[in-house]
Amino acid sequence: LLNEFSEQYYKITRQKISLQQELIDETSFPVIPIVDHIAVLPLVGLIDEIKGDSIIEVVPKRCAEKHIRHLVIDLSGVNYVDTYVAHKFFDLINILQLLGIHAIMSGVSPDMAQTAVNVGISFNKIETFGHLKQALSSLGVKKKEE
Repeated sequence: LLNEFSEQYYKITRQKISLQQELIDETSFPVIPIVDHIAVLPLVGLIDEIKGDSIIEVVPKRCAEKHIRHLVIDLSGVNYVDTYVAHKFFDLINILQLLGIHAIMSGVSPDMAQTAVNVGISFNKIETFGHLKQALSSLGVKKKEE
């Protein structure tokens, strides 16, 4: 009886943890549709290795589910990006490309750009914009005239 109880308790606890992790991922990496087939992925705070790995798993699935063709990865709220995470962004962009999704980056801060150059990370193959508004404008998203 004790063995059966322990197994059931373990299964239920694992399910709860799994559901909680899905909820955390959903709120941490929201793919927000703006207009037909165009979405924004706003990232905020510190992106560490665990979040970097989660982005690779979560974002491509969400983009495919929502039929996204263009994704703007907005880094305006990101404090710091190390080399590992920068490489994860490149991996994400390559994965999205394989899925037929055009990904661009916005909100690269001067500090982030300087750090990237200092450690030898090149953003040459990625379209980048200083602000989200510029990135959306490049995709043809305009503010509706009133």
